[in-house]
Amino acid sequence: MDWKILAASFAALVIVSSVLLGGFGLGDFFSDIINTIGEFLGSSPFGGLGTTESGLFISITLFPSKFSTEIADGINITTDTLNIQKFTGTLHVDYENSVIAFEPQDTEVSINIPLQDISLDGLKLSKISVEDIDFEIGNEESGMTTGKGNIDIFDFSGEFMILIDRVEFNGNVSSISIKTGDSEWELK
Repeated sequence: MDWKILAASFAALVIVSSVLLGGFGLGDFFSDIINTIGEFLGSSPFGGLGTTESGLFISITLFPSKFSTEIADGINITTDTLNIQKFTGTLHVDYENSVIAFEPQDTEVSINIPLQDISLDGLKLSKISVEDIDFEIGNEESGMTTGKGNIDIFDFSGEFMILIDRVEFNGNVSSISIKTGDSEWELK
């Protein structure tokens, strides 16, 4: 029985380390160790405690000349001049021509409005990919990072803002991968 207490203490230390280092992509490494300990003991010393994908809160600012995204879940869009309920389709922001275009799914209709500040709360996107773009990324753990490169954002859920000179995402993501020059890094 004493060896199980020792193993449980060690596993607790690994979990705490995993939480503290998870933002640097080492979470999968510690997850494998926990699974190996569970297999060795015949069961988890924590009685069913598992690894969850709770997400990482992050703020992402992109400075594109054009930006497009597919909105699959119906979302309400309200501005001074526009009110769209349960919009699904493609959203285009064209900074070069100062236009925002909404193209509803399954129709040839396109709604164009002048570029203006718009906030969309409760937006869910499975993947956002942009290439060769100026960006700022920050969260509570890593502070703020700026650069230019390629970004892949997975499972975004939160607030999306279209501003006069940029787009901003504030919410939870499952992971982000970034490539700037010869450097690549990932947040999980």
